[in-house]
Amino acid sequence: MLDTVSLRVAFGLIALCVLVLFYAVTYRSTRSAFCGWWVLSLACYLSGGILYLFDGTGAQVVANPAANALGVLGSALVWAATASLAERRLPLTWLVVPALVVLAVSALDDPGHDTWAGGPFYLAAMALYFLLVSRDLGRLWVTRPRDALVDSAYQVALMSMLVSSALVAVLYSARWVLFLAVGPDAALFRDLVGSQITTLILMVLLVTVTFNMTALAQSQQTRDLQLAARQDPLTGLLNRPGFHQRAAEVIRVAAPRRAVYVVMSDFDDFKLLNDHYGHPAGDAALAAFGAACRAELYPSDVAARFGGDEFALLLWGRSGRTPEETLAAISLRLATGAAQGAHAHSSVSFGVAELDRKAGLDAALARADSALYQAKRTGFGNVVRAD
Repeated sequence: MLDTVSLRVAFGLIALCVLVLFYAVTYRSTRSAFCGWWVLSLACYLSGGILYLFDGTGAQVVANPAANALGVLGSALVWAATASLAERRLPLTWLVVPALVVLAVSALDDPGHDTWAGGPFYLAAMALYFLLVSRDLGRLWVTRPRDALVDSAYQVALMSMLVSSALVAVLYSARWVLFLAVGPDAALFRDLVGSQITTLILMVLLVTVTFNMTALAQSQQTRDLQLAARQDPLTGLLNRPGFHQRAAEVIRVAAPRRAVYVVMSDFDDFKLLNDHYGHPAGDAALAAFGAACRAELYPSDVAARFGGDEFALLLWGRSGRTPEETLAAISLRLATGAAQGAHAHSSVSFGVAELDRKAGLDAALARADSALYQAKRTGFGNVVRAD
């Protein structure tokens, strides 16, 4: 097997090539947040790998603690990249403080004579970050979209990243345990999780994860473009074509005995709201209704803005509530969220029809629209179910 220095040089060259190619090809074309975090992570790993080459020289006293800190920071940035896939932003302190702690502990642990200065803290931090990465990727896998916009490349890349991060978490956890149990100079530590084996494994995973990051970025970009064509920009809900496409998918997979409900709704006196408070208030009311739908509906339910103040929903009973209970929750959330604005004076009426699969979706929409007309005739904020 190659010596540790040669392997670290090879790791540095691979990291440099991967960093340049990923930045030039993937990040510059997508500008996605998780690609940006991965570029920064690669830069940290590359810099740390270069600094480890100074082990055994007079510069080791400075280079070794800095390399440890950069490795931990790079792993923290991998976690930030994973969190950004779920549209979460991590506090900066969670990313930087552990690296600073490892830097301080390593600097105080005689780094001029011991290449493993601060080793337990470094290994523990690396294991912890990749455990967090694995946890978040696992959640992404469980909650991944299962609609027609998600291609197989996205799912394969996500699962591959989950497996890779779990392997790194196990590797650094084993290194930490063996470091404390037998020490880094023991044959058991060197043979199982020593620097040579670890560097080889990390080289393979570095290329694997970067390839998967590229696949995720391309899949996400394609999905975003497809979603934009089906989405109403003001409310964040689907538009009319998007509703019909998604509703057809839901009806196709829903169990035959499961009740599916179609809902038509619109605002009461929306023209008066626009005339009295202005069009910005009307837009705010529409956006607030979209937010209320996203908050109260089950992920597999469908909500869309058909145009103006007209909306359509498709509910299929997975929330454990009746359609009337779900619509009451939407109205309550709309009123609660609107209390600070002029659109607090607005209300929404609903017409509900149970889907007859033989008659089809259009027939159910027509029946729900008739029920909506009855609801609006009897007052504001009412729910009427079609016979």
